[in-house]
Amino acid sequence: MSPAPGRRGSPARALRLLTGGALFSAGALVLWTAASHEAAAQALSSQALSSQAPSSLAPSSLAPSSLTLKGAATPFWVASSAPTQWDAADAAVAAALRWRRVAAGAELAELSLRGSGEAAMLRAVVLRVDPRVVRLSLRYSRTERGARWSIDSAPASAIAALNAGQFDGGSPWGWVVRDGHEVLPPQHGPLSVAVLQGRDGAIEWVADGDVAARRARRHDIAWAFQSYPLLLDRDGVVPAMLRGGRALDLAHRDRRLALGSDRDGRLLVMLTEVDLPGVRDAPLGLTIPETAALMGALGAARAVALDGGISAQLRVGTRRWRGWRLVPLALVVEPR
Repeated sequence: MSPAPGRRGSPARALRLLTGGALFSAGALVLWTAASHEAAAQALSSQALSSQAPSSLAPSSLAPSSLTLKGAATPFWVASSAPTQWDAADAAVAAALRWRRVAAGAELAELSLRGSGEAAMLRAVVLRVDPRVVRLSLRYSRTERGARWSIDSAPASAIAALNAGQFDGGSPWGWVVRDGHEVLPPQHGPLSVAVLQGRDGAIEWVADGDVAARRARRHDIAWAFQSYPLLLDRDGVVPAMLRGGRALDLAHRDRRLALGSDRDGRLLVMLTEVDLPGVRDAPLGLTIPETAALMGALGAARAVALDGGISAQLRVGTRRWRGWRLVPLALVVEPR
């Protein structure tokens, strides 16, 4: 089953997006309405779960684009020579991160980026969390009226909170487990992955083909959810479907939210925003291959996209990066 997200915002919001897009593109006439992004998101979700193999796996089949740190002379990623694996963080990106302690086991950093097209001026917010130090929990908030959660729903004591997974209308897509109890059954697709935490505190990434076996042992799971598309597989490998071909829309741009884990066992949360006042939360930004590249450059060994666009929202301490709509599922970080 392919997710079919709900409507993307009110006419006032759409008008705001058009105005922000005009400012952002500075004469390039790159204007999107909320409705057009909704259609693109539906196409992405459908294609992400397609079993069709890409026609080409060559990195050069990606549309021309690049990612550069603000002020740097050369890009740290170029589509025409995109790596098929990130075996370590990019040195320049790592050096540009200025980590600030938020709480025990949680740090925050930001990057200013220059990309292609509507990604010409972006900021990436990066949260690094040690699951051995903090407490992670999954919040499910949905009634007959639909999704009910936003970052304002998180407890005041929370270190951080963000929307989790992808959504089918007002419901989470795929497997949801809380305290060993299954809330929703798994769904399947070649780019889907389950992220879970065992009662022993260990974070696990479960491939689509292994979900059934792990489901049979769910009594020892503290929480679990599914999402897609997979951005980085084991040890930073870029999935073949993200390297070219027609099985996935690799050109669609949007505000992005992603979750990853580094080689030291810490979780990485990355949110992008337009780096212009007044339009920071507009659904403009990176492609999926660019998002995978940024996660690899940040040092992620595994990563998956979460619902972005107008659903993307993140709270870290008292700072808030808001979305445009309520969501049904969230990951909350609290002190132990």
